[in-house]
Amino acid sequence: MLTFVFYFKALYSKREDMRRIVPVVIGLLLFSVDVVSQEDAFVDADSVRLSLLTCAPGKEIYSLFGHTAIRYESPEKHIDWVFNYGMFDFDTPDFIWRFVKGETDYLLGVTTYAHFLEEYRYYNRSVW
Repeated sequence: MLTFVFYFKALYSKREDMRRIVPVVIGLLLFSVDVVSQEDAFVDADSVRLSLLTCAPGKEIYSLFGHTAIRYESPEKHIDWVFNYGMFDFDTPDFIWRFVKGETDYLLGVTTYAHFLEEYRYYNRSVW
């Protein structure tokens, strides 16, 4: 499955704006419902799990302090997604200079849990 990246550059490019994006991400997680039919629209709350994933530090400068992501799991609906805020585009003009100054435009990536684990294992990084 492809990783989807949503650009929040316009609204959330500064570090202090993080306070605004956290409620948005949590709201999306809590209120995401597949509206296929009336019966299928409601999910038993006991069958949904939200987890905070903690990733081991990496060798690259941007991964030296580890990382966290949010996992949304609904076994009843066969959904297992990871919402990964903190991704960035290396092709952004002046990326290195902006990264050093702390002006990186972070992105929200959404992928399957299996793909997320596979990517971190590839780089020899643990996920708890």
